[in-house]
Amino acid sequence: MAAIRIEDRTLVRRPALGFAAALFYIFLWASAFVPSRVLARGAPPISILSLRFLLAGGLLLVGAKLARLTIPRDAKTWLWLLAVGVGGNEATPFTLG
Repeated sequence: MAAIRIEDRTLVRRPALGFAAALFYIFLWASAFVPSRVLARGAPPISILSLRFLLAGGLLLVGAKLARLTIPRDAKTWLWLLAVGVGGNEATPFTLG
């Protein structure tokens, strides 16, 4: 583990930021159970997944804009991202065994 210098305040704050991010992620992950359970009774699974992915993508896009990140504008990059997303979702069940 690298030594943290006391005078460098950005290094001192990182563990707290990582802990806060982990708690936020756990909260979001756990909070998805109840809406999914309720929606599963009245909507087909593909509709629920589509809604969740569109909502998550929209929130990520807004977050990227607020953080002033550059968003790719060329079709080649978007096709690559689509392939990685679809491929990652298809490969995940086979890697968990």
